[in-house]
Amino acid sequence: YVACQRFTRLFCGCLAAITSGMMYTVYLSTYHERKFWFSTRPDLEREITFQGDGAIYYSFFKELLRAPSFEQGLFELTYNNKTVSMKTLNAVQQMSLYPELMASALYRISGSHDAIEPIYFYIGIVFGLQGIYVTALFVTSWIMSGTWLAGMLAVAWFIINRTDTTRVDYSIPLRENWALPYFAVQ
Repeated sequence: YVACQRFTRLFCGCLAAITSGMMYTVYLSTYHERKFWFSTRPDLEREITFQGDGAIYYSFFKELLRAPSFEQGLFELTYNNKTVSMKTLNAVQQMSLYPELMASALYRISGSHDAIEPIYFYIGIVFGLQGIYVTALFVTSWIMSGTWLAGMLAVAWFIINRTDTTRVDYSIPLRENWALPYFAVQ
């Protein structure tokens, strides 16, 4: 009987953690669509919604996809002479383009060319990582307190205060939006 009770609590807690992460991902996607009317805009206007550094990172992602092969795109970024005038630099290392490398490799490997536009794939990965972050936040709180109710409270606190805790609402491709989920999972 005790084992069944523990299993039920574990199952319900895991289900709540995964559900909260998935719901946050859907929420971010819906919020982004409503804020920018993303699906009704032409490609150029969609890209303009990325501001500052985020636009630069997305442009490197596009550059990798425009290359005839992944290897050729990687070579062009490691010997990049377009970013800084009259200087060749390793843009991958200098600008920490590893997330864009992973995203472009996933886009090519998954065969998503026909199913989804590159910009939706890119922001989908970031939103998915934010869902993983919320799940990790839930699990961390659950482990520390011993009850998954604390996980729900931590997620609720995060969502209520998200404008103070993350900038994913208005600047999607920032490094912190890629790194924070990995930090939380540790």
